Amino acid sequence: MIKIRKMCIEDAQGIINILNPIIERGYSTVFDAPFSLGEERAFLKSFPDRGVFNIAENQNGHILGFQVLESFVTFARSMDHVACIGTYVDINSHGKGVGKLLSQNTFNEARAIGFEKIFSYVLEANKMALSFYTSLGFEVVGKAKQQVKLKNEYLDELLIEKFL
Repeated sequence: MIKIRKMCIEDAQGIINILNPIIERGYSTVFDAPFSLGEERAFLKSFPDRGVFNIAENQNGHILGFQVLESFVTFARSMDHVACIGTYVDINSHGKGVGKLLSQNTFNEARAIGFEKIFSYVLEANKMALSFYTSLGFEVVGKAKQQVKLKNEYLDELLIEKFL
């Protein structure tokens, strides 16, 4: 049984337990260095009010994944309807529906707070993420060449979007 709930500051350790191995594996995210507990707590404390940060956990309270959705830009009201999304699932929980459950909840909450479109960037090399997002109805709308430099290697990012 997977439960979806809102993030709280006490989730910081569980979040970095998922995020840091993904970062260390490389080529799955643009983050290039692991996060400390203090850094993650600071991020969670400063998370915007008009955002969605959902946690997926099992019946024992163990965090299996999380999804973050924030305004794409904050400096222009003309883009208030667009949000940017990120999804991170524990490597041992891939393919078990965690991301899908997170997305169903996140999309509903996004609509409720006025978002109409979700936008994101996916490393072209991250075939698993691209497959996940396209299964949810995202479409590739472009490519940013040499957008990311990880380990002294330039990588392209695909731009994806979904209308709610």
